[in-house]
Amino acid sequence: MTVVGVFFAVVAIGLVYALFHLEPSVSPSAQVTAPAPSALTIDAYHQEAKSILAPFLEQAVNVAPENLADEGQTLKDLIGKTKDRLLRLSKLPKEARETHVAFVLLLDKWNRALSGSVSDQRTVVESTRQLVAANPWLR
Repeated sequence: MTVVGVFFAVVAIGLVYALFHLEPSVSPSAQVTAPAPSALTIDAYHQEAKSILAPFLEQAVNVAPENLADEGQTLKDLIGKTKDRLLRLSKLPKEARETHVAFVLLLDKWNRALSGSVSDQRTVVESTRQLVAANPWLR
């Protein structure tokens, strides 16, 4: 019986010591966390996308479909770089997601059209002109 009493006394003293001498732990809900990076605003997205697409669009809108064979490798390199840069934009505003996907898909169409028929090339040039016309912030 004495052993049990000593045991409980030691436990009680240990608990009292822990309450007054150890630092309280911070609960996970009380910890300060850095805010998650927010998505780009629509204006910031427009500026970023325009700077990425400008070199490609300058050539794509002005090239005649008959001349695509001459500029094939140059355009392929430019398409690859442009697509990589577009895909690196990880935070997009919700309003821009559909347009962003349309740009990436357009670049895939360009890759296929460069090794395709002249009618495919005409179609992709016209699709590019339509996409630029539908997004006046690109001008």
